[in-house]
Amino acid sequence: MFMMLTRRLQSACSRGQSAAWSSIRAALVPLLLLLTVWPPQVSRAQTAPSTEVYLVSVNRDTTGWTFGVPTNVTRFAGYDNQPSFSPDGQTLYFTRIGDDAQADIWRMHLLTGQTAPVARTAESEYSAWPTTDGSALTVVRVESDSAQRLWRLPVNGEAASLLVSDVKPVGYFTFPTANTVAMFVLGSPATLQVATLGATGTTTHARNIGRSLHTIPGTQQVSFVQKGAGEWFIVRLDPVSGTQDTVVATRPRREDYAWLDSTTLLMGDGTELYAYTVGDAAWRRVADFAFAHISDISRLALSPNVNGRGPKWLAVTASPPRPSEARP
Repeated sequence: MFMMLTRRLQSACSRGQSAAWSSIRAALVPLLLLLTVWPPQVSRAQTAPSTEVYLVSVNRDTTGWTFGVPTNVTRFAGYDNQPSFSPDGQTLYFTRIGDDAQADIWRMHLLTGQTAPVARTAESEYSAWPTTDGSALTVVRVESDSAQRLWRLPVNGEAASLLVSDVKPVGYFTFPTANTVAMFVLGSPATLQVATLGATGTTTHARNIGRSLHTIPGTQQVSFVQKGAGEWFIVRLDPVSGTQDTVVATRPRREDYAWLDSTTLLMGDGTELYAYTVGDAAWRRVADFAFAHISDISRLALSPNVNGRGPKWLAVTASPPRPSEARP
């Protein structure tokens, strides 16, 4: 099976679908070896859409950014979503909904391929984001009364603790500083609210926003998607002064994106991946993963820039191939 996968990757690369085969082979061989040993896991849960998390190698050379072949690393017939990386880039976190319709945070060690839940809890957790020291995850926990609040979940198995008590229902979040959190708060419409940890109250900066919130790399600014009747826009916010400015219009009706660096954005659209660098005239297509038979690219996450060369991995959530498209 490994040799078959290897030949397919070579064939895809020869058609110009990704960076040079030699660099992709070096990055993906450990993952492919693991996937030949572990068969896909099967879930009977049908309460959430079937999505998988794929890893894509990222490289930068004199011509710009290049992206490798997407590899399904979760391989679970159910819901795997909301990827993020540990500060050292060695662990991938994601949300998984299992047979019991329970949502838990799982982790995969990228060097070994070992996958396990961070914790088995009575509640459901979503949207894990590691603390800067990697000792814990900030998560959205759905509590017994259905309240959705931010909690801190240690990765060593210790008990979770409530992080922001007076804001609910929280859907998504980002930390522009260690003590400041920007939150997507559900409602009609959804709002962007900023709070200081340990203090009460929030400041509302925008309404009718998208779910994708990010801290812009190298800054203490937040980006979000401002929705409207026409175009949607990625907007930059300074949480201290409250000033906002528009970065770029999104791809049509797309709200998930990520920052490659402080000036370049990535956004999926169907099977395609687009990039936009501040100052460009428009988005440009940088990859098309149709050859891998995945579709509906949504959430994106990039591994940390730990060596000064930029991210090594891009994690994308996408719909897996339909049975009729699956290769033997």
